Amino acid sequence: MRRSIWITLTMVAAMSLALVSAPRIEAVTVYEFGEVLVGDVVTHGFVLTNAGDEPLVISKVTATCGCTTVNDITGSQLAPGESIELIARFTTYGSGMFTKNVNVFCNDPTLTNGMLTLRLVGTVRTPGEYGLPANDLLYQYYYLLIDVRDPAAYDQAHLLGAISVTSEQLLGTLQALRAGVPVFLYDDDGMGAIAAAEALAAAGFTQVYALRGGLDAWRRAYGDDMLIGEGSAPIPEASPEPAGSLQFLDPVYLSSNYALIVDIRSAEAFDENHLVGAIRIEEDAALAWIESIPDTVVVVFYDEAGDQAASLAEAVLQAGRTRVYSLVGGFDTWITQWDTYMTTELLATEGEQASTAL
Repeated sequence: MRRSIWITLTMVAAMSLALVSAPRIEAVTVYEFGEVLVGDVVTHGFVLTNAGDEPLVISKVTATCGCTTVNDITGSQLAPGESIELIARFTTYGSGMFTKNVNVFCNDPTLTNGMLTLRLVGTVRTPGEYGLPANDLLYQYYYLLIDVRDPAAYDQAHLLGAISVTSEQLLGTLQALRAGVPVFLYDDDGMGAIAAAEALAAAGFTQVYALRGGLDAWRRAYGDDMLIGEGSAPIPEASPEPAGSLQFLDPVYLSSNYALIVDIRSAEAFDENHLVGAIRIEEDAALAWIESIPDTVVVVFYDEAGDQAASLAEAVLQAGRTRVYSLVGGFDTWITQWDTYMTTELLATEGEQASTAL
């Protein structure tokens, strides 16, 4: 009987020791992000700590929907007392209360199925008629308008929002940008631009078009609308067009879909990095400036964090203007969501430069 009791006590002690000598994950498992606008990106770093006395191994991390992403910490091993940060990023959509789960799988024996659930909890509200999420800007209104003439001709007169990239630089520039947006090319009469568009199409770019008849055709249809510089030179007659090309863009299409991305940050911030094709306008000059822009043109303002641009867009709408938006979360949110995609920093990294200043 005594031997049996001794064996039992020994087994209990061994089991207790096994439970004590084990990894144990600790974390604040809920992050309440409060209230944000549709299109904002919620980012939070969950700190995971091994509070046990054996190595903690993280075998897998999963997010429960495609709108939530995490940094890859799979395979991380934490010594007792060691911590690691798991960064979760929720790109908001819709409106209402949201709970987004991130599951961490590890060798903590106290967890059911070895899984710890982390949660992002909060409310997403509609940003108003002027708020434009980064996703919507990219997929609805963003295009590149490129003047392929020589820089001197561009400096003399060009379409507002166009960037200057010669035909010889086009392929390298678009490859550096990894441009996945429509690309509209123009020159004086359309002939050089259509040749460039066809060459880019042959190189695998699928959304590249030349303005039919070039800048001359634009001026025949719209005069000096949207022109910056000296647009009063005589307009020549229409030139013959190459037959059979699918790479044409009619001036009427560009006119009805014209969109301007307007950076209202400081000149220093703009020069450091901005969206390719954006123009810069001083915030206090924007209300007067926009009166010179046709009502059909979409105007998207952005600043650093979104607040100033939102106030400006609201004021412009109250003044009777339509088709005016502000980028939700500003340039900060664009960088958070898309990194340097479609920014001049990406071009600079690749040894290219493209900017449009007004």
